[in-house]
Amino acid sequence: SRLMRRFLNIDPEELEALPTQATNRRANLRGFVEKQFRTWRSSRAAVTNVAELGFKDAAHAQRVLAALVEAANIDEVVKFFRDNLGSLSGRREAQDCRRFLAVKMSRELLSNPADTTAHACEQDITVRLELLRQFASAEDEQRYTPESSPHYVSIIKPLLARLETIKSLQAGNRVPQAGDAELDALITAHLTNA
Repeated sequence: SRLMRRFLNIDPEELEALPTQATNRRANLRGFVEKQFRTWRSSRAAVTNVAELGFKDAAHAQRVLAALVEAANIDEVVKFFRDNLGSLSGRREAQDCRRFLAVKMSRELLSNPADTTAHACEQDITVRLELLRQFASAEDEQRYTPESSPHYVSIIKPLLARLETIKSLQAGNRVPQAGDAELDALITAHLTNA
């Protein structure tokens, strides 16, 4: 699990400095975020212990990462960027705030859109309290199975669920994204003129 955490970690130091005054300058935030995901994914190609992580080879690991990135909700990361990081004014601040973007990217990379409880604050607290009760109970009963560990419950199990969700999508299917309607209109216009 330590190797998996390291493999999926988005290190803020690997991200580019955030654009300053991005909202005022109407910067292409989506392009910036997509580039950060691509840069992160390509940095994972240097990982040598992919067999220990359960991958056949580096190409297999890259295909899984590509599927995770494709299924990530980029619009949610862009919205977070615009709302929280879009008005950065100094270069140093833009460097330091990369960690916030890295955390949001990680969350969206591994989040399951079908899991709506993750976004409801009160339900999220209830779920966390129940997890803490389960962990305390397992410790009291001295049940130290890998499946009852906090790391498995909070990291590995959601990751496996996310991969199962992605596997169930047909190739090319993805969450609707901004610009889809415009592309459909262009294609329809082109087909009717042809």
